[in-house]
Amino acid sequence: VPQEPTFSVWTSMLKRGVQTAQYFNENEFFIKEMKMLDELGAGKMDGKTYQEIQQLFPDEFQARIDNKMTYRYPGLGGESYLDVINRLKPVITEIERSEDHIMIVSHRVVCRILLAYFMDLDKKEIGRLDIPLHSCYVLTPKPYGVDWELYEYNERTDWFDKVDKFKYTRLLKQISINY
Repeated sequence: VPQEPTFSVWTSMLKRGVQTAQYFNENEFFIKEMKMLDELGAGKMDGKTYQEIQQLFPDEFQARIDNKMTYRYPGLGGESYLDVINRLKPVITEIERSEDHIMIVSHRVVCRILLAYFMDLDKKEIGRLDIPLHSCYVLTPKPYGVDWELYEYNERTDWFDKVDKFKYTRLLKQISINY
């Protein structure tokens, strides 16, 4: 008799990640909170919107636009995309070793990096990868790469609708991401 696959939920330790994971019953799912899945640290800009940063720190705002990959937010805990890539290396190793199904509840920068890695995208494209809010990517390992699907939450139906992969891939090509 086939057994149900085991299922893990890995979440960041930030409040919104932990709150999302609370919807999973700890008796049915292995839930693991990991600091490595936290959003990119914004240093002294933490808690500010992009509009506020642009108004208060125009030089910093422009420096980030000029090179998202290497720009490190100033102040204690400030990180760059490269810092987050290094932080995620052990997570990627664990994902690749795992035989369980894993749901990762995280944030945009972390999701961009993980998707780019598993979709074999060039590092310079990570910052431009579109990660819609309230969505779920499903990655399926294949012998020569990874297949993927995207589902977006629909408030009207309170469920997830599958996004047309062809339309989404065409959008990626329009912004010059080679997929």
